[in-house]
Amino acid sequence: MTSITYPGTPASVPTARQFLRCILAWSPRVDDLELIASELMNNAIQHTPSGHDGGTFAMTIRWVPGAARIELEDDGTGQWNAAPSDTFAECGRGLMLVSALADDTVHDTTPDQHHRMWAEVTW
Repeated sequence: MTSITYPGTPASVPTARQFLRCILAWSPRVDDLELIASELMNNAIQHTPSGHDGGTFAMTIRWVPGAARIELEDDGTGQWNAAPSDTFAECGRGLMLVSALADDTVHDTTPDQHHRMWAEVTW
């Protein structure tokens, strides 16, 4: 397991993706894991206080033989409401994509009431 905290800025996303790819380069699903992490990071930056001045998000990567989990904790309140899907909207498909790629996803609240989402993939 490894965890790292990043500034809640769009410039952090490529750095975090590269870090994930270095850690999980051996995984046959590294592309899926990278895409999942990108979606979770972008959601944190766009939809929570993590994207405000001084905001941060933390990415934790866990792995065992045959599986890996990406956890993203942001500065949100822990409350979460799924937006209704709009076929023609420019946004709103990221979590659907995460759910399609991952074998399991969970949204929960940390003990300090921050928002956390994780996605797990197996091979």
